[in-house]
Amino acid sequence: MKKYTSSFLIVSVLIIILIIILNNNNNINNNTFTSDKEKLLQNPSAWNDCINGDYIADPNKDTVEIEMSVYQWKYSYCTITVYKNQRVIITIQSLDVPHGISVENFQINSFISPNNISKIEFIATESGEFTYYCTVFCGEGHAFHKGILIVK
Repeated sequence: MKKYTSSFLIVSVLIIILIIILNNNNNINNNTFTSDKEKLLQNPSAWNDCINGDYIADPNKDTVEIEMSVYQWKYSYCTITVYKNQRVIITIQSLDVPHGISVENFQINSFISPNNISKIEFIATESGEFTYYCTVFCGEGHAFHKGILIVK
């Protein structure tokens, strides 16, 4: 019984330490993140808002380069519109905690480390609308952390 009690205590302490570390990482030197997060918690319908709105690629380009940011519970773009057979390069950076991005139809599943730049490349071979979403639990708005990739 003591063995299980001490294991439980160790795990509890580690979880508390992790929560403290993550809360400290959330306070990057930009107070807009904190105020945006507070607004999101007060108004869950705002979870569907995005940082920069929508991205629409130039249909005349073979390669599309997109720069994105991500933070608790938003991607830069609510929708990304590209055209079939375009090569898509997404450069993405987390501005607060670890995140992920996944688009199952294109076998995209990438970890996005805070303050590092990740690069995702794929060819839009299939037309349709595809959900991209965060794959790393990032807080209470995680379930709403998504956008739509439109391939025309």
